[in-house]
Amino acid sequence: MTESEAYIAELNSNFFFKEFTFSSNKFKVDEKGEELELADNVVWLDDLLMIIQVKERNKSVNSNIENWFKNKFLKKQ
Repeated sequence: MTESEAYIAELNSNFFFKEFTFSSNKFKVDEKGEELELADNVVWLDDLLMIIQVKERNKSVNSNIENWFKNKFLKKQ
């Protein structure tokens, strides 16, 4: 869990209560034990489901922020 993911998990559990916040969302998808993650954090309130995916940029890398955004978000669609 990254620093940003831990921060969001703590923030959601304090705001929405721990009973409605899930930061462990891994599911086994086959017999081999391969796991997929639903999201970094999920908040479930009655019929409302908030799925949160956090992206964290390494501050020490001197790359262009626009290029980082394109690679992390736009090319994944």
